[in-house]
Amino acid sequence: MQRGAGAARNRGGTVLRLLIAFLFTGLAGLAGPEAARAQAERTEYYMAHAGREAGPYFIDELRTRMLMGRLRRDTPVWTTGMAAWQPAAEVPEVGALFDPALPPIPKERDFGRFVQGTWRSEPVTTELPGLGRGVATGETVFRADGIYSFTGQVDLTDAAGSARAMRLASEGGYSVTRKAPDRFEIVFAAPLVMTLPSDDPAEADRVERTEVPPAEFEVIDDNTIRDAQGTVSRRKI
Repeated sequence: MQRGAGAARNRGGTVLRLLIAFLFTGLAGLAGPEAARAQAERTEYYMAHAGREAGPYFIDELRTRMLMGRLRRDTPVWTTGMAAWQPAAEVPEVGALFDPALPPIPKERDFGRFVQGTWRSEPVTTELPGLGRGVATGETVFRADGIYSFTGQVDLTDAAGSARAMRLASEGGYSVTRKAPDRFEIVFAAPLVMTLPSDDPAEADRVERTEVPPAEFEVIDDNTIRDAQGTVSRRKI
């Protein structure tokens, strides 16, 4: 029994030592980058200026001299531990002053290419004078050759409760203009044709044409846009 208890204590001690070692290793890993950065900031450097030795300077002081034009890439620099003077650009911490890590320049979106494809608008409730209230839906195809085609429908309900469907169509040229990094405008060259079927088979359908005003859109993501009225359209994938 005592031997078993001793073995248990030994295992417990081993686990505790491993846990302590793990914690200290983890803390050292966390502190490592900060400690290295602090050490680099405290390192003193000498530089050659006008044929003479100048310094010592901390790295921030060298940055100031670099901005003033006194420290150049080929300026000789020395610090403790170096066997000889070296050009500033070849000393890692000093050379980093000349080539700071900058974030990548964001790419400007090509809206002409972005709109190409098929877009389907979400249902929108609308009021058409003399016809009633309805829900409009539509789908637009933007081709690479600058031609678009739109087909849609408005499901109407008049004051008497009768339901009718108005067909919408438009096809022609279009152009895209960038307005902001996340906004663009489309100009449509063709009119919108609205066809309302007649209730009387003997009468012709009611057809109207109207110009389509330029439409401005906001990019929500790569497959979603929203117009100035808040209507959302999604790319058909």
